[in-house]
Amino acid sequence: MHALFSLFKEKKALFASGIALISATMAGNILNFIFSVYLGRTLPLESFGQLALFTSLLYFTSIPLGSYSATLVHKIAYLHGKGEKEQVYAYLRYMFNKSLLFGAGMSILWFVLIPFLDKFFHADSFLSLLFFTPLWFLSVMGSNFSGFLGGTLSFGKKALILLTESVTRLLVAFLLVGVGLVDFIYFSIVVSIMTSVGVGWLFAKKVTDNRTQVTDKSFNSKFFLTSVASNISLIAFLTFDVVLVKHFLDAASAGQYGLLSLIGKMTYFLGSLLIPFIIPLVSHSEGAKKDSKKIFLLLLGISIIFSGCSYIGLGLFGGFFVPLIFGAKAAPIVPLLGTYVLAMAIFTTMQVVVNYFQAKQRYSFVLVGVLIAAFQVIGIWMFHETLAEVVNIMLLTSILNFVSVALLYAGNKKFLKRFKKN
Repeated sequence: MHALFSLFKEKKALFASGIALISATMAGNILNFIFSVYLGRTLPLESFGQLALFTSLLYFTSIPLGSYSATLVHKIAYLHGKGEKEQVYAYLRYMFNKSLLFGAGMSILWFVLIPFLDKFFHADSFLSLLFFTPLWFLSVMGSNFSGFLGGTLSFGKKALILLTESVTRLLVAFLLVGVGLVDFIYFSIVVSIMTSVGVGWLFAKKVTDNRTQVTDKSFNSKFFLTSVASNISLIAFLTFDVVLVKHFLDAASAGQYGLLSLIGKMTYFLGSLLIPFIIPLVSHSEGAKKDSKKIFLLLLGISIIFSGCSYIGLGLFGGFFVPLIFGAKAAPIVPLLGTYVLAMAIFTTMQVVVNYFQAKQRYSFVLVGVLIAAFQVIGIWMFHETLAEVVNIMLLTSILNFVSVALLYAGNKKFLKRFKKN
C-alpha cells in the first residue's frame, strides 16, 4: 500500500476514494459471498443451478458492455489526465445518447430469442430468461456511469454504487426466501441492478445535462474490440463452463458444478481486487505523460499473494473449509477443488498483466487470450462426460494462458510494438 500512498500523496481525496473502492470491493465480495452461501445452503440444487445460469448470463452482457465501459474509462481518463474536464462531460453525454439505442435493441433481440434459449437450457428457464430481458438496457446505462466515474478517478462514488448493489441483492434474496418464492430468487439480481443504475444516474445527471459541445467524437474501436476479446477470455473462464455443464449434464451435476464455480469465482474476485484501478490509472498517466510501471508491479504482486492464499485455503485445505461452509451437499466436489482453484488462481494473476498492456495499447496479450478461450470451449465440448473431465480442461486452459502470457512478457519487444498506438 506504500506505493499507492506515494502515487496519491499529492491528491489526498483521490487516495481516500481509492481506499474506499478497495474497501467497498472487499465488503461487496463478502456480501456476495454471504448471498451465495446462504442460497447454496437454502436452495435445492436444481434452483441453485438456475441461479448459477442467470448469474452466468449476466456475465455474458459484460462482454460488449464491459468492453464499452472500459473504452470510456480509457478515453475519459486520458482526457481527464490532460485536464480537459469540460470535454470529459461533453464526451460522456454524446456517448450516452448513442448507446441507449443499442441497449433497447439488445433487449428486444433477447426477448425474441427467449423460446430458442429456453429450449437450449432445457425446461424451467423461461421466466428467468424473461426477467433477464430488461437487464441489457439497464446495463448499458450502468456502463456509461461506470465509465465516467472510473475515467474521472471517482472511486468513492463507484464504491457506493457497488455497495448499493450488493446490499440490495442480499436483502431481496432474504425477502424472497422468507416468503417462499425461491423459484424467483434471480429477481434479487434484477432489483439490485436497477438500484445501482439509479444511484449511478444521480451521480452523472448533472454531467449528462451539460451542454458543452464535444470536439472529439472518436471512439477507440481497436481498444473496444480488444476489450471484447479480453472479456471473452475472462467470461469463458468464469461462465462458459457453467453454461456448457448445464447443457450437457443433469440438473444435480449442474448444481454441484455451480457450487464449484462459485468457489472459483471467490478465488478470482480475491485475486482481482485491485484490477479495476489498472485502466483508469494507466490511461490517466498516459494523458499526463507519467510512468505507470510501479503501480503495475504492485498490483501484480498483490494479485499473486491473494490468489495464492485462496488456493491454499480453498484448494489445498478445501476438504475442510468448503463442507464447513456449504454443508454436506458440497462433499461430491471436494476431490475437484485443488485442480479447479489452481486453474482459477493462475488465470487471475495473468489478467493483471493483460489489463496493464491493454491500457498501454499493446494488444497481443489479448489476442492470444481469444485463442485460449476457444480452446477451452472446444475442450469442454469434447470432454464433458464427468465433472472431473471439465475441471481438467479448465486447468489445462489456464496453464496454456500462463505460458502464452509469460512468453509475450519475457521477450519479442518488436512484436509488442507493432500493436502500440503511434
